[in-house]
Amino acid sequence: MQYEDSITKDEDPLSLHSLLSSDEDEDAESKQQIAFQTSQRTSSFIHFSKTHHTKISSIEMRASEILGVSSACIEPIQLVRYQIGDFFQAHHDLGTLYDDGSIELPPSSVLFPPRRLVTIFVYINTVPKEFGGATRFPLLMEQKGTLSVRNKDKHILQVQPKRGRALLFCNILRNGLPEPLTVHSGEPLTFPSSAVSSTSLRTRLRSTIKKDTVVCETKIIKYGINIWACER
Repeated sequence: MQYEDSITKDEDPLSLHSLLSSDEDEDAESKQQIAFQTSQRTSSFIHFSKTHHTKISSIEMRASEILGVSSACIEPIQLVRYQIGDFFQAHHDLGTLYDDGSIELPPSSVLFPPRRLVTIFVYINTVPKEFGGATRFPLLMEQKGTLSVRNKDKHILQVQPKRGRALLFCNILRNGLPEPLTVHSGEPLTFPSSAVSSTSLRTRLRSTIKKDTVVCETKIIKYGINIWACER
């Protein structure tokens, strides 16, 4: 797995969520956006068609260049949104994750969606650490900039949202089985503990929340885009 602080070259990923705010897209957003309210996931998302906007095409082409695959292998981009309290529990992008840790592959058939072999997740905005919202890999740890299998004495790998930062990881092993180490979760967005006074919180927000952080008065929002390279 890799994570970098820039993946989009001259393209500004923060502007992606604004594609949904114009008058011409309001009706499409209301019809296509899906919000989950289950024990597994409460975040919401929307898929962009490949002809939705030149920004979408540009990002798909950039992803295909990085992965060395045809843009036809890139699944339509998914914009995700987490508000305060939203989360996505541990899951695997290639198949179904069970409580015992096993992962069931979906059938390889034209009757089912293509299997997601590689994931690129790009953070559109920055989320201060005290608000949570990290992407957590329970079976991995980070030590001195390198990744390794989790050790009980080390901290679990958690990647905090930062504008332009991207995660890239492969969901499948060379033998065709799921890569178990890429199980991950979207940690919930939360307000800082009550020990943080409203005054100090406002000071902290003023000093850290600039144009790369999305704030709506009393709440903070996390935006990201999922880019999957699929088998064809």
